[in-house]
Amino acid sequence: WRQRWRDLVQCVMTSMFDTTWDLITPENIAQALGALAASTAALISLIHIARHWRYNRSKIRKSTVRLLFVVPIFAITCWSCLMLEDSDYNWAELLNCVREVYEAVALVSFMELMLTILGGSRHLAICLWCRENEKQNEAKIGEKGKNWTPPLFSIVLQHFQAGPELLQFVLLGIFQYVMVCVIYLVLVAFVWGLQQSGCIDDFAAKILTVVINVMKACSCAAALSCLLMFAHQVKDLVPSCGLTWKFLS
Repeated sequence: WRQRWRDLVQCVMTSMFDTTWDLITPENIAQALGALAASTAALISLIHIARHWRYNRSKIRKSTVRLLFVVPIFAITCWSCLMLEDSDYNWAELLNCVREVYEAVALVSFMELMLTILGGSRHLAICLWCRENEKQNEAKIGEKGKNWTPPLFSIVLQHFQAGPELLQFVLLGIFQYVMVCVIYLVLVAFVWGLQQSGCIDDFAAKILTVVINVMKACSCAAALSCLLMFAHQVKDLVPSCGLTWKFLS
């Protein structure tokens, strides 16, 4: 009965899918599972996005939708990279760049969401400035502050006054990553074009790609440091609306 079952499956595979047992390899199984996972994630996310766009009438609707688009974009590009990893044209490298550029879009959307929740950049700057004045008054009368500040943040706070100056420094440090990602996409596409046209060999293309990736990594580290500093400064001002669990979910 096993041989009959095998022959039946072979007949169905040959007639419907034009394939045989020899073509079923671990790589093909991984690609099929990746397609299933990516399509499921994209479908659930698109339903969630549609519901947000239809029923969410608050100020954070657009930024929330842009954040939710991370899942389908990342799922589809990751599965496409899995399918095109052996391509002679190295399409996976360009798809990876597109995914990382949208990562910068998600970062901007998150900052827009946080600034909207905190009442806008002007209101936030005033709140930070007032809180810093209260700390200085407490220090004058001998009261110790309750909040511990990391050493790296303390160095920055020595050069920028809490309020508009510090907020401007932090936002510029975060948003510079967006411009670097755009430049990163242009440079990688330029190197890819030179490689495909035969102007440079594979070794030179790899060296240039490594240099470009190091530049982007440094920009990403600076942006994440500023994001941590922003979180450290506003953690007491964020309303208790379950943001941590919402984004972890």
